[in-house]
Amino acid sequence: MFMEMMTVLGLIASPAGINDAAIVPESNESDKTAATAMIRTAPLILIQNRLFTLARVGGGKERLFLIDNGCDYTMLDPQLANESNFEERKELLVNMSGKRGLLTKVGVLSSISFGNLELRQALIRLSPLMKSLSRQLRRRIHGIVGMRQMASKLTTIDFSSGRIIFRPHNKATLDELLSRPSTLVLPLGEDHGLGQSKHICTIPISINGHNVDAVIDLGFSGAIMTNLSAGDLGIERGMSRVKFPVAFGGFTGEGCKGSADSVSVGQHTYRGVTVIHLKSSKAPPTTIIGVDFLKRFDITFDFINQQLILHPVAS
Repeated sequence: MFMEMMTVLGLIASPAGINDAAIVPESNESDKTAATAMIRTAPLILIQNRLFTLARVGGGKERLFLIDNGCDYTMLDPQLANESNFEERKELLVNMSGKRGLLTKVGVLSSISFGNLELRQALIRLSPLMKSLSRQLRRRIHGIVGMRQMASKLTTIDFSSGRIIFRPHNKATLDELLSRPSTLVLPLGEDHGLGQSKHICTIPISINGHNVDAVIDLGFSGAIMTNLSAGDLGIERGMSRVKFPVAFGGFTGEGCKGSADSVSVGQHTYRGVTVIHLKSSKAPPTTIIGVDFLKRFDITFDFINQQLILHPVAS
């Protein structure tokens, strides 16, 4: 959600032959050896609480891509598209990062690889804001990994091993994940506030004993950000008076830093978690949970069963 808050102004019909990665479970595979052989991985790079990976477009050299579950489709730098085998299929107007009516292009790449996961005939969108994103992050970004093309698999952001792990979605693989010690399974709720992405979801958490549904945002580098009442959440005491500009999905406002005595996810409770409180915004009541908090867990997205599987990181 850090980059893409997109509202498509018009419907896109997927051209025949395009891999749009519909969410369909893969066949139940009882043979664990075969399931293991189908596992694919890509490097997980953590820089200042931003998540990145490396991708090859059309067999070219490795390029740095941002990971953000607020982005449905894989986004590509137009310059890289011009150098690659990008086949344009459609133009459309989108709202992106608070900017309205931006013209972008939709098309296909014959191949794009994340580690040893290769996607063929992948549906891609070009982002006219990739250069400004690169300036903001102070490093050259060539694209954003789209969750839509990963949603048919069990996709794990594995902080323990520094990898993104793409597992086949079958009973044997799911049973193995769920049988691990200290496994926490949370329902994925739909976000009806900030975003249009189908992969912006919520999980139940507790801030100082106050239950809220928090939006999972891998594009947010902080721990928790909220525009709910600071008094109700118990974070008003000790909050800094220093205000700073905050981008809150497609909205903007002023934020102050505070701290929660406790933040609980399932049976796991953490103390002294930094909370950014948004003082003024037109955004709907929302709480966001970002990488600085989520990196305490290895996180598996199971969009087929609408659940999040968490395993606490040992360190």
